[in-house]
Amino acid sequence: MNHKGVSGQLLIGLVVAAMLSFVLVKFFIIPNFGSQEEEKQYFYDTVNALKIPENRLSKLNEYNELIENAIDENDADISLELVKALILTSNANVDEKLKNEQRAGLLPLDIETATRYGLIVNNENDERLIAEKDLNAGVAYLKYLKGKVHDNKNELDDISYMVLGFYKGYDVVLNSCPVGISGGFENCEPNSLANVPLQEVIGYEKYLNSLA
Repeated sequence: MNHKGVSGQLLIGLVVAAMLSFVLVKFFIIPNFGSQEEEKQYFYDTVNALKIPENRLSKLNEYNELIENAIDENDADISLELVKALILTSNANVDEKLKNEQRAGLLPLDIETATRYGLIVNNENDERLIAEKDLNAGVAYLKYLKGKVHDNKNELDDISYMVLGFYKGYDVVLNSCPVGISGGFENCEPNSLANVPLQEVIGYEKYLNSLA
């Protein structure tokens, strides 16, 4: 028996098998990604977004109708899942009575944003603590942000800009990021993203979409 011939055939067989495995994994089993960052995000979302406790998700779902009403009343091109993802990342206990020195409400708003959209906030009355009013103001603000940052050439950046604007304000987006430039979000100043749970929001939004 020609052992060299057998070894050569075995080696070729292994190489072919390896190539087939690569093709299957790359193009069929795992989705095709446009970049390495998208691939990292896919695994982050898949593994980490599933960690929403069932009781927390159930509590959040109780507000679906109010969120949808707020979206309809504002005629906003904003998804239910994005609003819920922002609530999950900014209000750990999904508590409509949440209040601290910076923000208050189910979808936590600062005083400036809340009053800009018609809510009363004073020592005697804080309408941010009324879920319906808070959500209406919050969705109106998200609509405003989307209108400012939307880029037809690169819509994937819209949510990133909106999340940054929700947490830091539009002025930070305007001053720190090249808004309107395709692929611009990756060029935002790193300091502007400090304490902004962007990946968590995107992960939750994708996960919630998968449940719809």
